[in-house]
Amino acid sequence: MSEIDLSLPESVPAMAEHQDKPMSLDAFALYNLVDNENEPSGLIEECHSDCPRDDYVRFRKVTSIRSPKGLIDLHLKTTVKDGFDPNLFLVVTDTDWRHKGLLIVTLGDDEGKPDKFNIKTADSGILLVNLQIGNTDWYEAKENYELVGEDETEDIQPVGAFSDGASRRKPATGFYIALYAILGIDQNALVRAVEPFYDQKAPEDRICRFERFLNPDTDLVSQAMDSWHPEACMSNTYLCKMYFLVADSLEYEKDGLLMCNVKEHKTKRVVCSQGVTVPEFCNVAQGRKSWDEL
Repeated sequence: MSEIDLSLPESVPAMAEHQDKPMSLDAFALYNLVDNENEPSGLIEECHSDCPRDDYVRFRKVTSIRSPKGLIDLHLKTTVKDGFDPNLFLVVTDTDWRHKGLLIVTLGDDEGKPDKFNIKTADSGILLVNLQIGNTDWYEAKENYELVGEDETEDIQPVGAFSDGASRRKPATGFYIALYAILGIDQNALVRAVEPFYDQKAPEDRICRFERFLNPDTDLVSQAMDSWHPEACMSNTYLCKMYFLVADSLEYEKDGLLMCNVKEHKTKRVVCSQGVTVPEFCNVAQGRKSWDEL
């Protein structure tokens, strides 16, 4: 079997016809350059391990292709009719993908050039989604997620804290929950109202993180979705990207909170309670309950 060539072309002119395409939430293609036609067992499940759904990444069979260059032409010729994102895809380049990770490829980075880097398999699905909806940009993703050596595939627990005070250790839920509020609300009281076992946790280990007060003169949800939440997610890479909470009433313990769905740009009123809010949030974010079941 010939060796895999991981080089990329200098440019992808055929990508130009996709540049002005309206953003749509297409699936992401995953190719296997080690064994073109076979989907490794457990791979798709691992890609979705941090995702709220399990249908973002889909395996695509190819024949006799041994390089990302070879994939690009096929990908762009079939991506639209088959419902795949034209700009981003994943590639298996090693049989030991559980430890060596996957190659993530863009056909147009922030400067319009093709680029690639290796990523931990478990991070791949959620990162692709956040790149697609603009929660992070390519260079931010590369800086935070690139695997540059074998040691980085180990599950090392980092030290220190993010700018919002959250520990850099990945929480047991897999993510932190962002809270936003109108002016006049005590941010510490808000966190206390929803954080399970608040008094038994160090401040940096609390799952609920207050991120910002919102301007009452503009739409609160759009303000958070379009500006402050993407910025917060860049500062704290473990924040849940797809959902967050907004306290839009001074009497939030009685009126409840807004749970915001970034992907669908929807909101639902949820109970504000230590025993209910976070478990219900996690049920949806971790895929155990659908948005419509809230």
